[in-house]
Amino acid sequence: MIRHHRFSKRQSRRHVLSASIASCIEALENRQLLSGPPNGPFSLSATATSATSVNLAFYDSATDETGFVVQRATSQNGAYATIANLPPAAGSLTQVKYTDTSDQPSTTYFYKVFAVNGAYQSSAATASVEKGRPPSPSR
Repeated sequence: MIRHHRFSKRQSRRHVLSASIASCIEALENRQLLSGPPNGPFSLSATATSATSVNLAFYDSATDETGFVVQRATSQNGAYATIANLPPAAGSLTQVKYTDTSDQPSTTYFYKVFAVNGAYQSSAATASVEKGRPPSPSR
């Protein structure tokens, strides 16, 4: 025998609202937007490849990041500026590469990379590179 419950309008609205809120929370959790900060990247390396270019490489250790932020400064404790926003990596333990082509010759740069997930950010992986002077023109 099937029993039908009759709700008053007020109870019905509360039931619908509760179900809607629960559904939204479940959807956000499934998208991993409420899960907190993602695991941070690791093993960041910075290699000068020319007078104005540095190759960065790091490994992803998260499965719930929505992307990565790359920052650069000219001193270790200086003001870091965001130079790139990278998409999420395909799976954990994936190597991610980025080339910074806006460098100046004869400058030491400090880099930070962290994973983001909505409003959350991970701990940062760090590296530095000292750019040598460009070769003198031949005479």
